[in-house]
Amino acid sequence: MWGKSKRKTVAIHKTNGASITDVIMMLNQGFVIRFAIAFVIAAPLSYIIVNRWLENFAYKTPVHWWIFVAGGLLVFIITVLTVSYQSYKAAAANPVEGIKIS
Repeated sequence: MWGKSKRKTVAIHKTNGASITDVIMMLNQGFVIRFAIAFVIAAPLSYIIVNRWLENFAYKTPVHWWIFVAGGLLVFIITVLTVSYQSYKAAAANPVEGIKIS
């Protein structure tokens, strides 16, 4: 599960009137931005590396750009679903439990 500070943040937002959708969007935003930055850096770099590596083989096979996009899209979907599920669990919980100091 998440750390105490994240649970407290969700609890404070809930007590201030945020809906479950607002909390999910707030928590997903950070992950989506990090994913986009990582994908923009990693996809072209891995495409170049794979093409150079495949040049050393006798039988050439093409590497298409859409393979990297499809892989990135699959990882994006899994990331959003996982983070949304955890965010929903945190947002649906009683805010008093998140604010309590343990």
